[in-house]
Order: sequence, then C-alpha cells, then structure tokens
Amino acid sequence: MPAITSATTHDTAIDQVARLRRQLLEATRHEITQSVAPIRAMARLVSAVEAACRAAGIPSEVIRAQVVNRTIGDINVRNIIEHDGQHDFRLLADDLGIALPGEDIHGAIATGERYRALRARMEGLE
Repeated sequence: MPAITSATTHDTAIDQVARLRRQLLEATRHEITQSVAPIRAMARLVSAVEAACRAAGIPSEVIRAQVVNRTIGDINVRNIIEHDGQHDFRLLADDLGIALPGEDIHGAIATGERYRALRARMEGLE
C-alpha cells in the first residue's frame, strides 16, 4: 500500500475506517449479543473490519492504528500468574488494556493506563 501523503487523506482514511467499523458492527450486532462465544464473535468482527478496510484500499498503517484487536482467543489473561526476575506476565491484561485501573492481578496492580487510553478513544469515536 502507498504511504499517505497528506493530513487530509489521512483524516479521510480514519473517517472511512470508523464508518466501516460502525456499518459492520450494526450488521453483526445481533450475532454478537446472541453468541455463546462472544470472544469469537468479536474476533470475527475485527477480521471483517480489517478485510473491509483492505478492500477499500485503506493504507495498512491506518488500519493498524485504527483497528484494535483486543481478542486473543479464549485465554483469560487475568488468570496468568507467571513471573520471574525479568518478565511479569501477570501484567499482560494491563498491557492489552483489559485490566481496570488498580485491578489486582495475582499480586500485580494494574495501572489502567492502556484501558483509559482505549476507553477515551472509543468514546471519541462514538
């Protein structure tokens, strides 16, 4: 994909991603709310948004910045307890923006910084 050359084109691409995301969400809302596997339904939605963006010719860098895939299969990252002197995997939920500010994840306290940033971004898009 060619790089975006102007702020106007960049803003237009961002607006187009938001529009595609809203359209696909409305088209699949019933499936998502009725699904017995909501994580899988959300993963399908994210894949559909990415595919629609690629089909519309939206540059990859805009898709990566605007479509956040917070699904990682059926793993509950709040249940991760591994940590050693170099790595603290308990904080994956915090890194992904899933953990709430101040949440205790097996003795590690989440900052909630990513959660707050993602929430502010979501509210700005609504």
